[in-house]
Amino acid sequence: MVMPEVRRRRTRALVVGLVTALLVALGAPAGAAPIQIPVGPGVVGEPPEVSAVTYLLYDESLDKVLVSDGMDTARPMASTTKVMTALLVLENADPDELVTVTADAAIRRGSIIPLYAGEELTVRQLLLALLIRSGNDAARALAAHVAGDVPSFVTMMNERARDLGMVNTNFRNPNGLDVEDHYSSAAVLLL
Repeated sequence: MVMPEVRRRRTRALVVGLVTALLVALGAPAGAAPIQIPVGPGVVGEPPEVSAVTYLLYDESLDKVLVSDGMDTARPMASTTKVMTALLVLENADPDELVTVTADAAIRRGSIIPLYAGEELTVRQLLLALLIRSGNDAARALAAHVAGDVPSFVTMMNERARDLGMVNTNFRNPNGLDVEDHYSSAAVLLL
């Protein structure tokens, strides 16, 4: 059994790594002040060009925010929501468990697999659909499987976010479709 502190550190590393990769992929707004990034003792590198509206670049070894803009601004988080969904599923379900897709999960909005009501798949298959295909329907099927229904799973998501110290973050669904009050900020990296 993994000790709670080790599990917390592993979870933090997973979340920070995934969010960092997503933020880097998004790419500083035009006109952002140039910065220099320390990359080692006495070595300074040029920062990457960033096109993201809000961003934060943090060096854990220095425990320092190197550059940021709007890091506390609440922004829609889209499919990065699925990282939390996957985390909770991995913490609360066996990958080989069978999931019966509910009619509520078989949605036809955004990125879907598609899933059909009554269809049975394993948690593993649905996690692959969630993380590789960004399946909104897979997110809802997994949420209902883990918590009994989507609203209960969303409560779990928000509780887990607080446990992880995720600041300025609120979940309203397991798939990241834009709805009011579903947001996070770049400061989430400062877990």
